[in-house]
Amino acid sequence: MSNFDSKQVLLVLNKAGKLDESTLLKAADTAQSRDERLTILCVLAEPDFAMHQHFLQMDSGYIKQKISEATKQTIQATVTKHCPQLSINVEISFGKLYLQAIRYTLKNPVSIVIKSAEDPTWMDSIFDSDDMHLMRKCPVPTWLINTGRHQTPGQVVVALDFKAPEEEGAISEFNRQLLDLTLTFVAKTASSITLIHACADSLADFASIWADDPETMQQQITQQEKVTKRAAMKQAHQYLLDKQILPTPVIKTRLIDGHPEESVAAFVKANNTDMLVLGSLGRTGIKGLFMGNTAESILQQIHCSVITAKPQGFESPIA
Repeated sequence: MSNFDSKQVLLVLNKAGKLDESTLLKAADTAQSRDERLTILCVLAEPDFAMHQHFLQMDSGYIKQKISEATKQTIQATVTKHCPQLSINVEISFGKLYLQAIRYTLKNPVSIVIKSAEDPTWMDSIFDSDDMHLMRKCPVPTWLINTGRHQTPGQVVVALDFKAPEEEGAISEFNRQLLDLTLTFVAKTASSITLIHACADSLADFASIWADDPETMQQQITQQEKVTKRAAMKQAHQYLLDKQILPTPVIKTRLIDGHPEESVAAFVKANNTDMLVLGSLGRTGIKGLFMGNTAESILQQIHCSVITAKPQGFESPIA
C-alpha cells in the first residue's frame, strides 16, 4: 500500500507530552484536508514500578492504565480547547519516543508523521535526538515543524536528485515521490516552490585522466550535464504546473553549483526558506537504508521546518 493512500495523520508529542498549539492546528488541518483521522501519540517514560509497588501495593499494569487514562484526559481537554470540533484518537505508550512512533507506523496506515522540532535550535544537537532517529528510520514521510518560524510554509524548497544515469532527462520515481509529497502537504499554502539541484560529482572532474585538452573537455562535459539536468528540472516544473495547484504558487527551478552538503544548506538559509522537502538521497531497494551523510549534513546546518521521505522499498530497521 502506498503511503499516500493511507488514512491516518500521526501527531507525535515531544518527550514532555506537551501539545504545541500551532503544531496541533497544522496536524488537524492536514488531516481534515485529506479526510483522514488524526491520531495523537504520547510516549511516556516507564514508571518506577518498584517504588509504586512497594509503597502503594499496585501492580505495573494498573499503574500504566491510570497514567494512560489521566494523560489522555489532559490531551483531550487541550484539543477541545483549541479545536472544539475536532475528533481525534489518542494513543499512549511507554518507552523510547522514536521507537514507539516508528512501531506505530509499522502497524497502522499512517500517511505522515508530524512533530514539533525538539528545540528552536534543534539542528545544532540533533544527531542523537528522537527527531533524527525518526528522519533516519521512519518508513513514512516525517514533518518536523520549527515552531519558532512562520506557521504557514510560504517559501518551500524541494531538493531533487539527478545522480543516476537512468534518471537523466526524466523525473525519477523518487523525485516524483518528493514532488507528490510537496503537492499533498504544503503546495496549497505555499507562496513559492523552488525546485533545486546541486551540480557536483561531475564526470568532468576526471577529464584530465584521459583528455588531451582537459580544460576544454571539462567545460564541454559540465555544459552537457547541465543541459541534461535543466531538461529534467523543466519536466519536474511542468509536472507541478500540470497539477493546477490552487491558489497557484510561484514555481521556480534552480541549478546550484557545489556539493549539496554546502550548497543546498546555503541556498535554504539565503532565501529565508520556511520548508525544505528532501529525500534520504539513497537508492531504492536497500533494506534498512539510513538517511545518507549528505542529507544529515544539510539538516545540521538549517533551522527551517523539514519534510523528509524515504525511497519506495525502504524497510525500517526498527522491528
